[in-house]
Amino acid sequence: MDTPAGFVVRDLSTTNGTFVNRDKIGLGERLLAHGDEIRLAGSDVRLVFRQEGPGTVKMKVDHESTGRIDLPRDEGRGQAREELEQAIVGKDSNLLALLRARKSAVVSREDIHRHVWPELTDGATAGMVIGQSIERLRAHVEDDPQNPQRLLTVGEFGYMLV
Repeated sequence: MDTPAGFVVRDLSTTNGTFVNRDKIGLGERLLAHGDEIRLAGSDVRLVFRQEGPGTVKMKVDHESTGRIDLPRDEGRGQAREELEQAIVGKDSNLLALLRARKSAVVSREDIHRHVWPELTDGATAGMVIGQSIERLRAHVEDDPQNPQRLLTVGEFGYMLV
């Protein structure tokens, strides 16, 4: 579960318990750190929590005029990248900014919904809108949008810009 402090794991009163780094977490929650090993119940399945990329980036949002999110600029980006960003407008621009801010880290669909489309109350509608925006972004950032190499879908969880 994603919380303001980070990702936590919680045991939902399972018979055999949930373990993080061989410690049973009991009925409470455990904040996860990069590399934590998670074992569910008495199974042989082990998961390793990986959190990569930079921490939270503070963004300035100009809702009154364009709705764009302004991020600190990368040095030496080149003219081609500037032209690309000018071609991407509106909420697509906001989504690209969020993905760039968390480059090489997975951004959940929930985070995208919360940060880019908070006005959408229906999760199914938000999912559809996010999917359409991802398709438009891929048309700009991928050589072959049908075979993405830079803007990846990560299971049912979210997306990652590499």
